Amino acid sequence: MAKTTVLLVCVACFLAPGTVSENCTEERTDAFQVIYNLPHTAAAYSSVPDPSLLCMTADLIYFNEAEGILGYLIHLKGLIGTTKKDITYDYRATTDSSVLLLAVNNDTSNLIPSISLYSDFQTCSVFKYIESPERCVLYVDRDAVDNIPPICIEKLECACGSAIPLYEKSLCNITDVSA
Repeated sequence: MAKTTVLLVCVACFLAPGTVSENCTEERTDAFQVIYNLPHTAAAYSSVPDPSLLCMTADLIYFNEAEGILGYLIHLKGLIGTTKKDITYDYRATTDSSVLLLAVNNDTSNLIPSISLYSDFQTCSVFKYIESPERCVLYVDRDAVDNIPPICIEKLECACGSAIPLYEKSLCNITDVSA
């Protein structure tokens, strides 16, 4: 009897509607449209631990879709033994509208493919960076840091497996002069 009950429960788990596997579909988005709609963001979650990204904010500094270029000024706060600094993220379009090539601080010898995996075009976006280690970051509009829609975090977890918090208001408000 116990084996039958366990078996039925396990089968029910696989057949239940709305399971994680059904909700984890890839929804690549047009990266230029995502960035155009989210010019001032904070890194809210990452798929890998990275103390340098704690309280990170970003401001769009140029955007030219016709030329296929855009750039952010990234503000790293220098928490937990990391260096406080500003760096540039310069992006270039590719033939796939969901993929951009990223040059950090104009280093065009080490371009990082960046894939726009999800966005609601108002509050959040999820980007995957194909580097070592591969990582995903959930960016949110800075006005939405305290009210991130659950779907945004779900999309990060579906695409990348985990959501490690990067932006905690009590910590970041002490250091955040760019918000």
